[in-house]
Amino acid sequence: LFELLLWMSLGIGIILLILRAPRWLEQFQSHITVQPTYTVEPRLLEKPVTRENWLPNLSHQAWVLWQAGQTQAAISLLYRGALTVLTTRDGLTIQDSATENECLRLVQRKQPTELASYFAELTHIWQTLAYAQRLPTDTEVQHLCQEWQIHFRHEVS
Repeated sequence: LFELLLWMSLGIGIILLILRAPRWLEQFQSHITVQPTYTVEPRLLEKPVTRENWLPNLSHQAWVLWQAGQTQAAISLLYRGALTVLTTRDGLTIQDSATENECLRLVQRKQPTELASYFAELTHIWQTLAYAQRLPTDTEVQHLCQEWQIHFRHEVS
């Protein structure tokens, strides 16, 4: 009788192991799954920013978004637009996983001082808005939009 109970316990254990194995494998595979890559390309009201339309529309569109009360979208557009120009026009290699501070350090190393200074200001305002939910003033945003044109205007080739 004791031996029969042991064999039955072993059989039940194997059946439970077989039934639970898919769940355990799924949990194991979810830790291995590669995260999708994201693009830094901004959008102008649902249209991708291309070399043909980033000038002068992007900074103007950001100002329009700001005035419409879409504060985060406006600053995000300026920030992502700057990254797009830096990668396409200037050939900077920015990893999809790069943080704002990593992007800033790269720009400070590879770009002229004036552009790096503007990008530092833009990054600071973006981080303050995105993480601390502190809004910049209208004057600061207007300045960012005007300066964006100076630093990122480029003849389309």
